[in-house]
Amino acid sequence: VLFRSIVETGEPLVELSNTQLQLDVIAREAEVSEQLNNLRNTQLAIEQNRLSLKSELVEIDYQIVRLERLIARRERMVEKDLISRDEIETAQDELHYWTQRREVTLESQQIDERLREAQIAQLQSSIDQLEANLAIARANLDNLLVRAPRSGKLTAFDIEMGESLARGARLTELLKQG
Repeated sequence: VLFRSIVETGEPLVELSNTQLQLDVIAREAEVSEQLNNLRNTQLAIEQNRLSLKSELVEIDYQIVRLERLIARRERMVEKDLISRDEIETAQDELHYWTQRREVTLESQQIDERLREAQIAQLQSSIDQLEANLAIARANLDNLLVRAPRSGKLTAFDIEMGESLARGARLTELLKQG
């Protein structure tokens, strides 16, 4: 410790260490990183699911259009007695299936999106809380650098290298310059 008898306000006097606090900061940083990673993975899963559902809707819409055209063609053929009514009914049943499947897919997409948005909000809230806790831990770590509270003459500085100090222990005594 470099010792000067006259100090200025805010001048560093001594830097303490606290291994447990340092480990706590590292652990909190890891938690924030993990939650950020979870958030990114969730966002990626949402995007992949959205694209998958979009692709499924494209396929469903294709099948609906194909079947509507097929039914129109077959109705003309039935009118000319070229095919039986059963062939139209089979296509109509298939069209009904794809129409219902489209409705279920849209409903599933809406529910999934709401759940994922809630999950993202929860993860973001968790990240915000972890970052606030991390800021507090970092501030405590910064407080290990003891600074002169005011300018004056340092009359007592009783600290030894490697010494363990109790929380709140008085380290220095300062007389105000006047």
